[in-house]
Amino acid sequence: MNVPKDWKRGTGGSFVDYTDPDDSGRRVRIIVENFGTTSMRWAEVASDGLRNRGGTCARPYNQLAMEETELAGKAAAEFEYTCGDGDKRRHGLWRGVVHDGKAYSFYLTATHDRFEESKPIFDEMVKSFQLTGAG
Repeated sequence: MNVPKDWKRGTGGSFVDYTDPDDSGRRVRIIVENFGTTSMRWAEVASDGLRNRGGTCARPYNQLAMEETELAGKAAAEFEYTCGDGDKRRHGLWRGVVHDGKAYSFYLTATHDRFEESKPIFDEMVKSFQLTGAG
């Protein structure tokens, strides 16, 4: 999957982050985790997690959209959201697909003011995402 080459890479458990070196509030995260149902159910669980864990996503949490879509030719789900308010307001877009008992997902998060200029990064991740024979 294509991510910005000059962004700083960090890992933690089941995820890998890439953070803009000039703006620590702008990043993408790639996650692989066990999940046994559908892509839409994954999106509902992920959205609920943001809504209910204030440390991950500052209140108020607002889900702007959730829809079925495709990723690597498979049924997937995507949702868009904002967290917080004022200067701290963040805007995110998260897409995932459940395949063979795992959820493969990624999101872009940025300050609300930088979201539109950052969205092409997410679009490139969608275009370049592939499921390989190894999962």
